[in-house]
Formats: sequence, structure tokens, C-alpha cells
Amino acid sequence: MMNQKAKKVLRGTFHMYLIWTIWYLGFCLLAIFGVAVFAANPNGEWEWSLLQGAMQANRIYMLVLGILSMGGLLTYYVSNGITRRDYFSGVAAAAMLLSVFLVIVTGLLHGAERMLFGWGLSEESLGLTFVMAFFQLIVFYFVGWLISAGFYLFHWLIGLAFIGIGIVIISIFDYVWGHIGQQQFDFLPVTDISPAVGIVISLLLSLGLISVMRSLTKRAVVKP
Repeated sequence: MMNQKAKKVLRGTFHMYLIWTIWYLGFCLLAIFGVAVFAANPNGEWEWSLLQGAMQANRIYMLVLGILSMGGLLTYYVSNGITRRDYFSGVAAAAMLLSVFLVIVTGLLHGAERMLFGWGLSEESLGLTFVMAFFQLIVFYFVGWLISAGFYLFHWLIGLAFIGIGIVIISIFDYVWGHIGQQQFDFLPVTDISPAVGIVISLLLSLGLISVMRSLTKRAVVKP
């Protein structure tokens, strides 16, 4: 259970993220519609769905938020009497809550797309896609947080190594999800990994990242 200080961090961080996300969603929708117009075929039909565009944009957005979760945010909370443990718990919980929010918004966009234009995912793949989307947002956020921690806590050369680790983690995630994700390991054969295996590996990646970040933030030296 989270204590009161961790809950305070959760509320403050999520409120900040929510404000940023409202602005992000506005610009994101404009960008997606703009790309869709240019991607339309000669018959005027879109070749790129709102769902696809939103999922691509969301993962980059969460990566950026993760990068911003170290440094100034850590200094602000610790300087205001928040322990590193409460900082980590509150920020991690805010990231998960925001991931749920973005998946819901993406689902609403997909529903609107199906109502207005009559295309979208089949009922069989819809639930699995949103499960994948949730884990994807968590993984991208914590990878961004991991990279930021690498540069914040160590020499910049070690920070570059953290970028490499992050790329490998994301590539593993995308490879596991195959055509639903964004295939990165092109040199590996295309395999049909079952959804259950994909969920288990995604859960292990998420828990591994959470554990590593808890360890890194546990004794982080706050810089002025």
C-alpha cells in the first residue's frame, strides 16, 4: 500500500501528466489527420488508421515522459521532503494510470473511426491489441526513465550504453508481438508467438524495468 506522501506524488505527477496529455492529444489528432490526408489513395480512402497513428504517437510520448521523470522531478520532490521510495512509487503509479487513460482514449478513437468510416480491427484482435498497447506504454515509459537515469547517475558514456539497453528491450517487446508491434529484429525469422507468451514476456519486461528503476532511484544523489 502507498503511504500519504507517495499518494501525494501520484496525484501531483498524474495531474501534471494529464495537463500535458490534453495538449499532446490535440496536436496528435491534428498530426494524424494531416498524415491521413496525404496518405489517402486516389479514391480518397485512408491507408493509415487513427488507431495505428495514435499507437505510434503514444509510445513516443510515453518515452519522452519517462525521460523527463528523472532529474528535475526527482530534485523537486526530494527537496520538498519526499523520500526516494515515495518518489519512485508515486511516479511509477502515475505512469501506469496514464497508460490506462491513453489506452481508453485510443479505444474511443478506434470506436469513432469504426462508426464514421466503417473500418477497424476485428473483434477477435481488438482486446489483444489494447492489452499489447498497455504493456507497450509501460515499457516505453520505463525505458525512457531508465535512459534518463543512466545519464543522470553515471558518466555520459554509460548513459549511451543505457540507450543501447533500451533499444534492445524495445526490440524484444516488438519482436514478441510480431505484426502487432513494430518488428525491429529483421535478421530473426518471423515467428507466430502465442498471445499468452507475449503477455507473459511483456509482464516480465515490465517487472524487470520496474525493479531496475527502483534500484537506481533508491540511492540516487540529488543534483542541485
